[in-house]
Formats: sequence, C-alpha cells, structure tokens
Amino acid sequence: MKSIAIFIYEWKHFIRSPFKIVSIILFMIAAVYGLHNGANLYQDQISEIDNITAEVDKEIAVSSTCAESDVDENPSPEGRSWVDLTLPDWAIWYTKIFHFKKPSPGIVYSVGQAEQYGYYKMLNYMSSPYDSDMTKEISNLERLQIGTLDFAFSLIFLLPSLLIILLHNLRSMEAEQGFLNLIEIQVSSNNIWIFSKVFFYTLVTYLVLILLLFYGATLTNVFTLEFSVFSSMLLYTLVYLMFWTVIYYFIIKNGTSITTNTLKMVGVWLMLTFIIPATIHQYVTIQHPPNLMTDFIEVSRDKKNDLYNQPDSIL
Repeated sequence: MKSIAIFIYEWKHFIRSPFKIVSIILFMIAAVYGLHNGANLYQDQISEIDNITAEVDKEIAVSSTCAESDVDENPSPEGRSWVDLTLPDWAIWYTKIFHFKKPSPGIVYSVGQAEQYGYYKMLNYMSSPYDSDMTKEISNLERLQIGTLDFAFSLIFLLPSLLIILLHNLRSMEAEQGFLNLIEIQVSSNNIWIFSKVFFYTLVTYLVLILLLFYGATLTNVFTLEFSVFSSMLLYTLVYLMFWTVIYYFIIKNGTSITTNTLKMVGVWLMLTFIIPATIHQYVTIQHPPNLMTDFIEVSRDKKNDLYNQPDSIL
C-alpha cells in the first residue's frame, strides 16, 4: 500500500468521523474568537492614541496662539492670568508630552499582558518610573491572573488536545478489531504506514493553522505593516506542531489500545502544559515573592517625595 493510498483511506475515514470534524471546527471557532480579541485590542489602542494625539495638538495650538500674542495682550491660558506662556518654563509646563507604546499588528496573534499594562503616559518635570500610573498595574497582581482567550492560547493549549482527538485511535483501532496483521502484509513497512497516517493529520492541522494565520493577518494588516511577524508565526506554529506530533507518534507506535494511547497522550499534555509550568512558577514565586517588588516601588516613591519636600536650600 503506497502513501497516496493511505492518504486516500485516511481522508475517507476522516470525513466519516463527525467527532474529528466537529473538533476541528470548535478549534477554529476558538482561534477565530482569539484573533478577533487581539484585533479589537489593537484597534482600540490605536484609536485611543490617535484621540490623545489630536487633543494634544489642539492644546498646543491654543498655547502657541497665547505665546505669539501681542505685547499688550496677556499671553496666558484662560483662567490662569498668572501664567506667562512667553516664558520657556511655563510654556514647557503647559505643553503636554505623551510617550506612546504603539501596539504591534502582531498583537492579533498574542495579546499577552498588553491589556493589563498601560500603553501611554503623559510626561512632565516630576515624571518617574515610580509614578502611580506606571506601578499600579505591576502591584496589582490579581489582574495578571485574568487570562484572555487569544490565538496563542488556542495554539499552546488547545492544539495538543486537538491532535489527541485526531490521532488517538491510529493503529490501535486496527489492532483491537483484529485486522492489523492483514494491513501489515499489504504495506512495505509498518513504520511507514503509521508515519503516513500521522503525517496526513499533521498536514490537515497545519493547513488549518495557515488558514487561521492568514485570516488574522487580514484583521490588522500584518502583511503590509509587519510581514516578519506573519512569517515567524508560520515557523513557530510548524515547530510547535511537529513537537507534539513526534511525541504522539512514538506513543501510537508503541501503543496497544485506544484507551492506553489516549491516557498516555493526555498525561503528557497535562505534564508539559500545566504541571511543569505551574511547578516552575510556584518555585520562582517562593524564591522571589512578587510583593517585594511592590514594597520596593512604594519605598522608592516615599523617599522621592521626602526629597522633594525638602527646602530649596537643601535641594
């Protein structure tokens, strides 16, 4: 039995398995939902940055008009007659300056912590990294525990479970039904037969991932703005897919029953995606408690305020 014949056989088996088809559809729905979450966040941040920039330009125009007024007129903002905008110090103080962290179009693939941390800050004489608008998101650890369903989550956690559904009954089904020996005499190699079946579902899964990546790229114009992000995601998804495929391939190759294969796959999935990361996170938390960073920020801010409250002669 040649590889093309194995592919045709698996294709017929696949389209006759509603459970596998529904699993792929559900995975695509979750991924599309995650892509839209990333795209919406990108559009919201871009819109907010544009609004802030327009408002700042408007205020700068008003301040410039006051500063360029005639000598007889009072170059001051409305309601602040003591302010003289012709003086550089006052002009700088009343000129708003914002620093923006513009979102990448690649945020459509992975939101990460972009929805927790601020992406713009107004700067003045007193600005520092210890300002409340810079540290409140760091000190509020509970917010970082609120995960968002994005494409990266679907890829990291749901893709291995999808592969379990697609691959769990390969070879073991034929062995349980008693016609594995009949198949083995028709193929040139048992390993090639198993590899061809696994490769078929790997190819189907990767085609689905490529389709999702293309769809996500159209939401934030990744092709034009950051094509390298799209090409990197193609490579990362392929590497991650092959990582799990190799693991499941050896489980299937040495498996004896559908139940045994499924339990082994689920065990490996839980170990690599939940147990090991959770153990490492707990160890790091014990060694370096997050509250130490909060305490450091608070002490630094208090010391800075004490310094600013000193008389001018001491300063």
